[in-house]
Amino acid sequence: MKKVIVFGSKYWPDCEPAKEYLSKNNIKHAYLDISEGMFNLKKFLSYRDNYKEFDEIKKMGNVGLPCIVINDGEEIIFDYNELRVWIWDYAVEISRGRPMCLPSPVLFIQ
Repeated sequence: MKKVIVFGSKYWPDCEPAKEYLSKNNIKHAYLDISEGMFNLKKFLSYRDNYKEFDEIKKMGNVGLPCIVINDGEEIIFDYNELRVWIWDYAVEISRGRPMCLPSPVLFIQ
């Protein structure tokens, strides 16, 4: 099973929908609100300061929330379309190649 951490903040409007989307799709995850304490903020900054996925975000002057970190940085996802593809790939992976009753990834697009 993959370890999923969602970094967000109650002050960023896109964070709650990302968390809800994972919950709706039965993806177990930890949600760390960076505005609730120094531990959560430092954990987020350790990714933001050390992973190339944040380079463009920092150049644009953005923070990078919500940020979904999979397996301690194996994958870092910011965009909902990437999240939808990841959930589809994850579902196929856990099925071990057996067909599952999941909708087509195209159906995830709102």
